[in-house]
Amino acid sequence: MDIWFSDMDNTLIYSHKHDIPLPKTTAEYYLDREQSFITDRTLSFCQKFCASTERMFVPLTTRTPAQYERILLREKLSYRYALVCNGALLLDNGISDAVWEQESLVMTADCAEPLAQALADLYTFAETEHVHDLRPYMVYAKTEATP
Repeated sequence: MDIWFSDMDNTLIYSHKHDIPLPKTTAEYYLDREQSFITDRTLSFCQKFCASTERMFVPLTTRTPAQYERILLREKLSYRYALVCNGALLLDNGISDAVWEQESLVMTADCAEPLAQALADLYTFAETEHVHDLRPYMVYAKTEATP
């Protein structure tokens, strides 16, 4: 099986701030506005790739699950898995994969104390709303992009 891992933002989809070639399709809405787009050429390529049962497309992104859920491509491309939060969380049809999460906990058990300290340190200079999806095995902070 061929597996294609691809970043999303500024690789397959682009925010409304970028001038991308026409024709294009809306890839994301945010606050009831078109936020991101994919060129029809790229969308067609992705659809052809995903049409084969011998191929798997896995998007990966720095986005949190909530930010990722705004992307409209899962239905158009029929993919199952996505890696979000820089690969810290595996989504299976949009739901956090419990096995992945449990294995992550086991692999990082020795790091629990330093990660807790990193989180405490983060809160000394980051605003609470910028810290997302806390897990015992990761500290993830991301600022929200402005539309």
